[in-house]
Amino acid sequence: MQLCNDKQSNFTWVAKQIYKNELIEILFDEKKSFLRYNAIANDNNTDKEFRDSILKYAEFIKKYKPDYLLLNMQNMHFLITPELQKWFAGVSEKAKIEGEVKKLALVLSTNFYAKLGLEQATEEQITIKEKRSKWENKYFDDIEKAEKWLFE
Repeated sequence: MQLCNDKQSNFTWVAKQIYKNELIEILFDEKKSFLRYNAIANDNNTDKEFRDSILKYAEFIKKYKPDYLLLNMQNMHFLITPELQKWFAGVSEKAKIEGEVKKLALVLSTNFYAKLGLEQATEEQITIKEKRSKWENKYFDDIEKAEKWLFE
């Protein structure tokens, strides 16, 4: 367990790092029922590496069943193709339903093309979500605003 104080915000939580590799870091705060996915990806990643990182994300949502999710994609520069967008939307949406997620904050990449791909993938999830689930989601360009919204 480690006390996490986000340098980019005033949000403090006690987190357990549940997974980390060269592409992603996933932290979980049991008390706040908060899971945070930090992308460390870059534009040299392969589709397979991206898929593997999303499968890990989905696995931990199902396992820990967090009420609140924050996807910090600010450092992601990987271009998500339309095919990957649909795949990501399906996997992510299914995990959120099984994990009974209440709110999702998505902090978007500063890379225009990566940001566009993430927005399109999330829009695909919204289309699916309207048919089956109830979580709220919102886009942000600032982690502090995302965290504040999650816990208001």
